[in-house]
Amino acid sequence: GNPYVDISGIKKEDIEDFDEAIESARNECLKPSGIVLSDDYALTSLDHNLPHGREGYHSTIVPLEIDKNGQIPDVYSDEEIHSIIQFCNDKMHAQAAEIMNGIIERTPVKSGRSSSSCTFCPFNDMCRNVSENGTLPLREIPKMSREEFFSVIGKEED
Repeated sequence: GNPYVDISGIKKEDIEDFDEAIESARNECLKPSGIVLSDDYALTSLDHNLPHGREGYHSTIVPLEIDKNGQIPDVYSDEEIHSIIQFCNDKMHAQAAEIMNGIIERTPVKSGRSSSSCTFCPFNDMCRNVSENGTLPLREIPKMSREEFFSVIGKEED
């Protein structure tokens, strides 16, 4: 990624602790996205400032916060992460087998209101993802709760 940190809105004379503001902007810009393991050692290793039980804490290092009950809601257990990894491996092997058997379907996904997975696809010219009316229908990934997600991937593992 681009290590550019936009500090155009930060003026030294307007901020009491300018260095801290710059550090916070840098951390927020470089914060990774993804899931976090619900292990105390892993959490405090990722963010040394993580206070246990302090409600309202928002990490500028990793994608997590402590809610009003002192809990960290957006973390995943070992079993959940293992299920995700297993699901992804199974999907990857199934897709590879289909490709090896010559089955390569165009199934673009809608991403946002006006773009699709075709927007930046390097095979767009070769694929010619168009039909008589101009485009093929786009698949939409349904929004689902955490419980629904793990129910779906659990069924596909069986």
